[in-house]
Amino acid sequence: IKPGQVRRIYYSYIRDHRARVTRTGAPGTPRYGLVDGEPVYLGTFEDMSRLGQLLSRSRTFSLPYNRFAGIGAPDEKFTLALIGKIHRLSMERYGAALVVVDWDEEKEFADKLAAMGIVVVPVTEAFGPDWRREEVKYFIADDNPTPHANRLNAKRLLELEGADEGK
Repeated sequence: IKPGQVRRIYYSYIRDHRARVTRTGAPGTPRYGLVDGEPVYLGTFEDMSRLGQLLSRSRTFSLPYNRFAGIGAPDEKFTLALIGKIHRLSMERYGAALVVVDWDEEKEFADKLAAMGIVVVPVTEAFGPDWRREEVKYFIADDNPTPHANRLNAKRLLELEGADEGK
């Protein structure tokens, strides 16, 4: 892909996923953390001892341990650093803006991203104002989107891009 060929890069953000790469991943999956404010690959969860895997799921253990070990606080700080890095790389490599599709409507988090110059699109814009009355149509038990929700979201993003106008 050459610069200028991509206008935007979309990142689908689901809050529950951020702990999967810092604290609660399955054995063999990638594990990341913050080192000097930068997201870095720390190996796999398989590389951790079984005790370490269990303890890493505990906020009581992981917050002080991560600070002591110098890998930073998990979750939000890591996620902001990671999305910020994706944003920088997408601009540097492709001249393409990053758009975060926010499945959780976390206003404070969205405001932090916007302060970094990142466009945030709440996915629920595609569902209409009364979507919570029929939430089961949009999210399955583990808070992941349903196929119906993904189709509505894709349609909304195409509308935002002007694809419905032949652009």
